[in-house]
Amino acid sequence: MIKKTRLFKFAAALGLLSALLVVPAQGWAQAISAGASAAAAANGAPIGQQFVISGDPEQEVYPSVAYNSQRQEYLVVWSNDRPGNDDIRAQRLSKNGALIGGSFYISAGSGADRRYPDVAYNTQQDQYLVVWEHYDNASLVPGYGISGRRVSGTGAVLNATDIIIRSNGGNLATPATPAVAYASTSDKYLVVWAETWHPTPITWDIYGQVVSSSGALDGSQFSISQGNEEREQPDVAYNRHANRYLVVWQQKAGTLWDVHGQQVHGGGGLYQGDITIAYYTKSSMAPAVAAIPTSPTNDKFLVVWEVQYAPSDRDIYGRLVAEDGTPGTDFWISWANGVDESSPAVASSESNLQYFVVWRHPQGVVDKPIKGRAISYAGALLGQEAEFSAPAANRPAVASGPTGDFMAAWQDQPVLATNTNIYGQLWGNRVYLPLVIR
Repeated sequence: MIKKTRLFKFAAALGLLSALLVVPAQGWAQAISAGASAAAAANGAPIGQQFVISGDPEQEVYPSVAYNSQRQEYLVVWSNDRPGNDDIRAQRLSKNGALIGGSFYISAGSGADRRYPDVAYNTQQDQYLVVWEHYDNASLVPGYGISGRRVSGTGAVLNATDIIIRSNGGNLATPATPAVAYASTSDKYLVVWAETWHPTPITWDIYGQVVSSSGALDGSQFSISQGNEEREQPDVAYNRHANRYLVVWQQKAGTLWDVHGQQVHGGGGLYQGDITIAYYTKSSMAPAVAAIPTSPTNDKFLVVWEVQYAPSDRDIYGRLVAEDGTPGTDFWISWANGVDESSPAVASSESNLQYFVVWRHPQGVVDKPIKGRAISYAGALLGQEAEFSAPAANRPAVASGPTGDFMAAWQDQPVLATNTNIYGQLWGNRVYLPLVIR
């Protein structure tokens, strides 16, 4: 199979050739410029301008995004950060970033704080599963749990009440920061989260729970990783080629953090053992993972994370992981001395065998944009870094759309504003060849 980098070169050459076909009318300079533009587009570029997904006068934070391949649209979910009453809201968008209808509530009401939502799309049932960290602050024993609801492809909330994925842990356990992925082979979801068990001795777990497409819990929750070292911030991606998920998380090692992983079968149950993905003399944190099941190589996953060299100096790293769990060679995705790059997220496109990574990239006191970079299925950096302008952007999320497009979403607080809202930007490989037929 021809490598993707060669396909990019072919697309660039085709763009230049198309430009040259109209030399009598355009002139050589314009033809070369058009060919260069085609080459840049072949490696991906921002599509249009950033847009407002939600601009309500309240704190809107922690966005997550999924793509609906049947309807060619996105669903963005986020949390309204209000004292004692954090809600989960959502907005549908077309493949071109246009709002479809208005925003709507997935779960709302007093007595609970709902935070850190994540969302996965079910291709068989045309539905989403949205999950979040749920703090019950109204009961006699307040505590954390993990909840969720299904949403139809048309934006209808399918559950009248929350799905209790992990019940209120009270004073014993604190479930936190869930992530979700969908297994098309079994038509089931896997929800994962971090949990601290407080009775002495304190233990830290990464747990999983399979959820059916009907919203029912499938079996019991199970431990993916457990020990007396802190475990936090899990993420999960599904590889249908092997019918397995890869779950990743950050794990304490003395005073440092490492990145670990574990594969889980599509119907639940662990595959082989713990995978050490990042182990340095500096802390590795905030891992994220995506999968390309159709990769022509055995490397089906890309894991990305941040490495902290100093309190305000972090870089973004990546590493491919093979289908059998073997890690490849790690590589830099973005590095800049003295720049605190953080919060990476990653999505994958099967249509062009490409990943797209986004992260926060502060460049000054008020200039804190989101940056992005395309990566081939073989781990090669493609094109140049993309920059999505924003004064104080944070918490980026990304999903793969149609024909090699991606959509990034993030929270941002504009200059002079008093609240944070949700923004978006399309990025992709739309190559428009300047061929003129006379």
